[in-house]
Amino acid sequence: MQAMQSKIPGLSFVIIMANHRTDLAVEAMKKGALDFISKPFFTEDLLRSIDYVSRKKDLDRQREEHRSSLELRVKEKTVDDRYGKIPR
Repeated sequence: MQAMQSKIPGLSFVIIMANHRTDLAVEAMKKGALDFISKPFFTEDLLRSIDYVSRKKDLDRQREEHRSSLELRVKEKTVDDRYGKIPR
């Protein structure tokens, strides 16, 4: 999983486990898996997990866009306050 993440940044993982070992699920989550499903599972379980991962990725992208926008606004405000209004 980590080797694939290093080659494809932003790649998401849902782990499908053959047993109910919580320790393995926790370890997978620590290494970057976003969700896990234990066998046997229903199609709805897989679809719900994919929807969760998709929504999380969208929220992460939105959060990063907002963070970048705020950083730019703070930087512009700092320059304006330090050196006076710069005509644009």
